[in-house]
Formats: sequence, C-alpha cells, structure tokens
Amino acid sequence: MVSINEKLLSVVVPVYNAEAYLSRCIESILNQTWRNLELILVDDGSDDGSGEICRCYGERDGRIRLVRQENQGVAAARKSGTMEAKGQYLTFVDADDYLDADLYEQLLPHMESAELVTSGYYKEGRRFFDNIAPGAYETKENMEYLYGNMIYLQNKNIRGLTSYVWNKLFLTRIAVDVFKETSDQVFVGEDSEFLYRYVLKCRTCHITKICGYHYETNESSIIHSINFNFLNSVTALYLSLEKDFRKSPYSHVLMPQLAKWILSLTDSTFEFFGFEKPKKVKRLGYINPFINRLEGKKVILYGAGLIGRNYLELYKKTQEAEVVLWADKAFEIYRNQGLEVCPPDQIGETEHDFIIIAVKKQETAMEIKRELLSMGLREETIKWQPPITTEL
Repeated sequence: MVSINEKLLSVVVPVYNAEAYLSRCIESILNQTWRNLELILVDDGSDDGSGEICRCYGERDGRIRLVRQENQGVAAARKSGTMEAKGQYLTFVDADDYLDADLYEQLLPHMESAELVTSGYYKEGRRFFDNIAPGAYETKENMEYLYGNMIYLQNKNIRGLTSYVWNKLFLTRIAVDVFKETSDQVFVGEDSEFLYRYVLKCRTCHITKICGYHYETNESSIIHSINFNFLNSVTALYLSLEKDFRKSPYSHVLMPQLAKWILSLTDSTFEFFGFEKPKKVKRLGYINPFINRLEGKKVILYGAGLIGRNYLELYKKTQEAEVVLWADKAFEIYRNQGLEVCPPDQIGETEHDFIIIAVKKQETAMEIKRELLSMGLREETIKWQPPITTEL
C-alpha cells in the first residue's frame, strides 16, 4: 500500500500578466517542505513577461510543467491544468499569492481519510476560516449538515465554506469529473461553481484551522473590471448549479441557499456595469403583531409575500414559536425561488396551535379565513391583525 508521503500533489497555477508577483508565488511552491509535488503553470495568453518567467523556472526545476493557451480566463486555465495533472491530489494557487513553506505538509495527512480538505487564509494581515466547525465530516448525518450550511449557515446571513479553491486540497479524479460539468460561460463565481459541485460528489470532508495561504489583493483583477456580460454570467452560474441542486436528495437545503446567493451577486451589477452605486434606499418592512404572544406554540404562517417572509425571519431570530408550516396558494412560484412553501391543503394535516395570516389588507385576510374555515379548521386558531410597519 502506497503511503501518503509517496503520493504526488499537483499544484495548478493560472498565469495571466502576473510578472510582478509570479516569482514569489513560484518560489513559495517550490520551497514547500512537502517535496513530492508537480507545479503546472498555465500561461493564459499573457502579454507581459509572465511567459518568460514560467519558461526560466521550467528549465531550472524538473517538477515544473508548462501549459500555454490563448486567453480564456482563470476557470479555463484551472481546467487545462487539471487535465494535465498526474498527481492523486490536486490544489490551486493564484499567481499573485504565496504560501507558507509547510502548508501542504500540514494539510496532506488529512487527505488519507477525506476527499476534500479545507484551510484558512491570510488577507491584509487577518486570518479567515470556514464558518463551519473544524473536524472530519464522514457520516451521512454530518455530511447532510455540511450540505445544509455549504453556502450559508442555516437561518443566518453568514457564508459557510470559504468559496475559494486555492485554500483547499482535492482528489484529482473527482476534480476532472467536476470540470467536465462546469459551464464555460461562468466568470463570476467560477470558484464556487467548481467547489459546490465538488462537495456534492464528496463522501468525506475535513475542515481544518490550518492557515498558510496568503491572498493578495490585485487591483487589476477581473473582480475590479467593467464587464457588460456580468448578468449573463450570473444566469449561467445559476442554471449550471440549479439542475444538480434540484435533483440532489438534499435539494430542500440546497435550493434556498442557491437562491439567496444568486440574489446577493446581483448587488454587484452596478460595479460591473461601471455605474455609481446609489445610496441604499430605506424600504418598508413588517413586524408580526403576535410576536411575544405565542411563546412555545406551534404556528402555521399563511402567506409567502414580503410580509410572510418578514414574519418567518423574525420567528427564526427570536425562536419564540415553532413555525411548523409555511403555506400559500402560489406555493409553486415560491418554490421555484428556492423557498420551502407548501400548498394550503397541507394545513389540516399539520399539527399546530395557531394559523397566522400574513397579509396586509383586512379583506384579503378575511377571504383567506373563510377558505380555512371551509376546510374544517377552528376559528379560534386563526389569527390576523394588521402588520406593524417599520423601516429596514
């Protein structure tokens, strides 16, 4: 049996006009205390001195292999490098970043029992880590927890896994399969597209508190550039992930995260179009008038519009009552948005103490109440009062 120390690590570095940083990056990889590695430099059509730097290093160290291609972007460069990789293990480094010398020696032993290993990174002197607890994720139960918190922590506006590929170790065979499925139209969120697809193929994962990757902010990066195809890329990203997320047995926890993430990406539209982002406009929100009055009760929310969403969010924050069902006649529309909304006919099948009608107009509320009464539901359990209006 081959030991972990004898297995080859492939390090793929996409290179595009990075001559100011490239030597530091290459040196930090070649000087790793883990010596059994190959360095694949993918020159993605550079028109500065990057190509010559790659060539010179290639002549000096036999562990380096060069790949040259016309400029296609970082995702295509990573894909090209991965297809050339000979190592059982795979990782990525951006050409303007660098590593602590013992990073891979610390991380690789965890790959003996995992198909993905994550680490932290340094940015402007600060350390950043995954917001998911460190340790081995090996059972069906804790892998389901990982899927449910992969993009966002459940019920929180906090990211789960760091969405980069350069602070993680992968199995090359799985990475090759993933790259065959990624979209060539995605240039926004391409790291995440690869990562989330990869995690769904994993049976085991190890999250660590090891930190040895130094991320450097490069003002010439694509994330700082005007690109009028931005929305096309976001659409391609959603369509690429949506079909696999929806058919996953964990779609009920994956789709709400995807919808929330895609919506957050659209906030960058002004930046990519070169517009000045307008000042945030205050908007109206709604507070449940029954808050602090139904402590410990099982509640059904009827209504999935803005008012219903505000009510649900408040219950999640306060945990005052347990929302056992969220219902709306237009449940199919809301489900397509990634929301867990059910048809009203499930209300009678769900154990509950109260039904709160989450609409603004009294006439609408009374119409809903009549429908609920016609279903045989008890009038004393059906609650409506005008929502309390507030500024968000």
